[in-house]
Amino acid sequence: GNWVAVAPRAEPFPNQWQTRVLLWFVLSLLLVGPFIWFFARRIVQPLEQFAGTAETLGRNPGASVVPLAGPAEIGRAARAFNQMQSRLRAFVDDRTMMVGAISHDLRTPLTRMRFRLEDVPDSQRDGLLGEVEEMEEMITQVIGFIRDVSAAGPRETVDLATLVEETVRDARVVGAEIEINRLEDAVIDGDFASLRRVLANL
Repeated sequence: GNWVAVAPRAEPFPNQWQTRVLLWFVLSLLLVGPFIWFFARRIVQPLEQFAGTAETLGRNPGASVVPLAGPAEIGRAARAFNQMQSRLRAFVDDRTMMVGAISHDLRTPLTRMRFRLEDVPDSQRDGLLGEVEEMEEMITQVIGFIRDVSAAGPRETVDLATLVEETVRDARVVGAEIEINRLEDAVIDGDFASLRRVLANL
């Protein structure tokens, strides 16, 4: 009338079978890991180049093209990106050449205007000649930029207060209503023509 309880003998963890499974798992991981890393790198590296070139294109339309290496999907995306880059570069080049041609053609009427200003009364001649010289300087900088020459002019000591006063005076001549509330002395080292153009465009 007695009960006999039978229970399996407790085995330590890991037991022999579990140890064998863990060893096979570690060995498989060590054998397959380098291949996984190699194939993953083949996929990731073209994507990194693609992203880097896309970022560079935002700053420079003439950046180098994306290499057509990697999986087929990456190759198709790179090919489409390169075609877009070529069209964008052609668009920028066409517009740049057009601006250069227009700037070059503007020199002729400005030269005629300079000769005709010789007959203008002295009280008005200096101001008009200054306007013509400013336009000629702007055209020269545009043409220099088209020729891949730095568009920045020579650096010199510029009195910003005087420059602001002259710009405001010129703007009032053409009917602009501008009032200066506070103007302090400030002398900097910069490109006079570029600073004057920036103020005139405000």
